[in-house]
Amino acid sequence: MDKNRLNLIDKLNHIANELGVGTVDYELARFFLEHFKSVNTCSIYQIAADNSVSRACVRRFAKQLGYTNFPGMKSHVQEFDMILMIPKKFMA
Repeated sequence: MDKNRLNLIDKLNHIANELGVGTVDYELARFFLEHFKSVNTCSIYQIAADNSVSRACVRRFAKQLGYTNFPGMKSHVQEFDMILMIPKKFMA
């Protein structure tokens, strides 16, 4: 498994554990951890609305995690989800 994918989860956990409840970064990290499997189906508009933040906040958060933009983060999450599905398809 790609270390960068696990690194994303580690970064999200670190943010959620280190920052205070109510901060934008905490709320977004928690959201992405709780909705990791469905992030690839959400739009930036939905994520911003669900967390009561602006789209710019979501973009900045993705950049803070090392992505060029939110679609880059979203596609990385989608790749991670597809890799998790491979064993399930193999076992079926």
